[in-house]
Amino acid sequence: MCLALRTKLIHASHSAREGVSTQRFDARDIVHHLWTRGFLSSAAVVSGDVTLTAIPRRNLNFRVVVSRGASYFVKQAVDPSSRAFVTREAQFYRLLSSCQGSIGLQRYLPQYCGYDSESQLLVLGLQLGSRDLCEHYERTSRMSMLLARRIGSALAELHKLIASDRAGALFRHGVTADPPWVLSVHRPNVAVLGQISSANLKLVKTIQQYPGFAESLERLSLEWKKDRLIHFDIKSDNLITVRGPSGRWTQLMLVDWELVGLGDACWDIGSVFADYLGRWLFSIPQTEGNMPERVLELSGRQLVKMQRALRAFWGEYLERMALGQDVDHWLIRSVEYSAARLLQRCYEQLQLSVDLTPTSIRFLQITQNMLQRPAETAVRLLGLPLQMAAL
Repeated sequence: MCLALRTKLIHASHSAREGVSTQRFDARDIVHHLWTRGFLSSAAVVSGDVTLTAIPRRNLNFRVVVSRGASYFVKQAVDPSSRAFVTREAQFYRLLSSCQGSIGLQRYLPQYCGYDSESQLLVLGLQLGSRDLCEHYERTSRMSMLLARRIGSALAELHKLIASDRAGALFRHGVTADPPWVLSVHRPNVAVLGQISSANLKLVKTIQQYPGFAESLERLSLEWKKDRLIHFDIKSDNLITVRGPSGRWTQLMLVDWELVGLGDACWDIGSVFADYLGRWLFSIPQTEGNMPERVLELSGRQLVKMQRALRAFWGEYLERMALGQDVDHWLIRSVEYSAARLLQRCYEQLQLSVDLTPTSIRFLQITQNMLQRPAETAVRLLGLPLQMAAL
């Protein structure tokens, strides 16, 4: 059967196919793939009820919106380096969709619709009207306590999942999450030195010169654990909020599971801390000569909002994880990892820069202080009390 496709394509960009064995799908290919597998009806395709929007990311991504029917998010790996990650994500969704012990986590995941290993095509359900937390905070100018608790609940469900034999079997015998590259940023290899920007070269030299900075990163790398299932790339871009039945933004989804594997749960927690911290740091006015001691004075109101949200997140996580006497140890390690996550964000933003910016210098100063005094950071900056240990 041959259909006359009447779909709308918005901003679809195509790259060269040299060196890639998997054929890149265009709009017609995507629609045909979904139609042949029963996701799209012939009526919807012929009548032009399907709108495709290309999303420029490292993979070939499409939002497939059907005006009268279910909509989809389609991801295709387009080069050898991304193929393994898309396969890992599909493997994770497939495993979770059939695991009884993962019901708690499944409510925070998009619907898994299928994966075509030959074409490297992953199909997920798409919630219309959804937006990531970065966009949500920009539009509302507020930090939702409810969404913060949802993040804590979702991460706890994920980090407890390894206790389930079926859910953990695949990852215990295969996929692991190695220590983040930023923990070794102070000792770049020859390949990195050949591609590093001038600004990042200065950043690396600064880390090497700060007393204890490189040693702290080295210690965190050596102490990295591989005993919990972790997302590995928690940030506002990968946290999607959706309106609930009341019309309020109360539902949450975790997306982009390409890096999922056995790793250190404190990295995920620290990534949440860093995401809130980064948003607060960017809210501080850029005034020359500001030292870390004056940071609290410049954005007090935003700091209070951040601390309230973090208390909501951390309280929900603790309630569901029941860490007992390990709670302070987890908090301090998470604060240290949040410092590394901020450093990673700083590095990524300087990839095309020639010199360090005032913002990057501020990030470096804050990061170094956090690594040197994580307990003090937890209490005085994040507003999270230590339960059993003294400062």
